[in-house]
Amino acid sequence: MKKLTFIGSGKIAESMILGLISSKYLKENICICSPDEQSRTAISNQCSLKNFKNNTHGMHIGDIIILAVKPNVIPIVCSEIKDIENLSKKIIISVAAGVTVKKIHEYISNKNATIVRAMPNTPVLINQGVTGLYAQKINKNQKEMITELFSKISKTFWLSHENELNYIIAAASSAPAYFFLMMECMQKSAQKMGLNVEYIKELIVQTAKGSAMLAEYFHDKSFQVLKHHVVSKGGTTEAALNVFEQYNFQKIIEKSMRSAADKAKEIENAAN
Repeated sequence: MKKLTFIGSGKIAESMILGLISSKYLKENICICSPDEQSRTAISNQCSLKNFKNNTHGMHIGDIIILAVKPNVIPIVCSEIKDIENLSKKIIISVAAGVTVKKIHEYISNKNATIVRAMPNTPVLINQGVTGLYAQKINKNQKEMITELFSKISKTFWLSHENELNYIIAAASSAPAYFFLMMECMQKSAQKMGLNVEYIKELIVQTAKGSAMLAEYFHDKSFQVLKHHVVSKGGTTEAALNVFEQYNFQKIIEKSMRSAADKAKEIENAAN
C-alpha cells in the first residue's frame, strides 16, 4: 500500500481522505500538510493522521503526492516539490482545475516526473464519487496503481485529451451542487404547499436516491425513456414537465454547465 501525502486541507482533500479510510486504506499510510492550522488539525485529529504545517516535511514521506489546493497555490507548492529527493520515483496528482500537466512540469522543473490530473467530486467521501483522470506519460503499473486508488472512492474514467477535464468539471465535479440546488428548491416548494417539515428532506432524498438507482438498474435505457415511464398523458407529471419546458429548463442546464467549463478554461488560460 503506497504512502499518500495530501497537500491542502480543504473539502476535497477531506472528502478523499475520509473516503479512503472508510475503504480500509491504512491511515498510517496517509499524511496531510497545510499551513491552515484549523482545517489541518481538524482532519488529522478526526482520522489520527500525521500532519505537518510545512509542506516539505510531508512531501518526503509520500510515494504519491496529492496537490489538493486551489489553482493559484499550485506554483507555490510546486516550488517546494521540485527540491525533494527522488522526485522522478514519485507520482504527483493534481486536483486543481485549469493547471495543465505541461505547466506543472515547468513549475517543478522536472520533465521526467509522473504527473496525473484528477477531477473527483465530493461523493468520494462516501465512496460514491466520479473521477476523471488524465496523464501524458504514465506506465502500465502506475496507471493501474492510480486506477486502484481512485476506484476505492469513485468510478474512474481515464480521458484521452486533457481539455476533457473541463467538461468533467461541468458534468461531474461541480454537478453535486446542481442536484442539491434542485433538492433545495423542491424542499422550499413542498414547505410552501404545506407538507410536514419533519419528513420533507427525507422524502426528497429518498426520491433522488431511488431515481438514481433506477437509472443505474435500467442502464440500457436512456434518461428520456425513464422519464416517459413516469408520465401519463394529461396527468400531474406532464403538467409539471410542461412548466419546465415553458421556462426552457434544458437551456438553463446547458448554459450552467457551459459556464462551469468556461470558468475552468479561464482558470487554465490565467495559469498557463
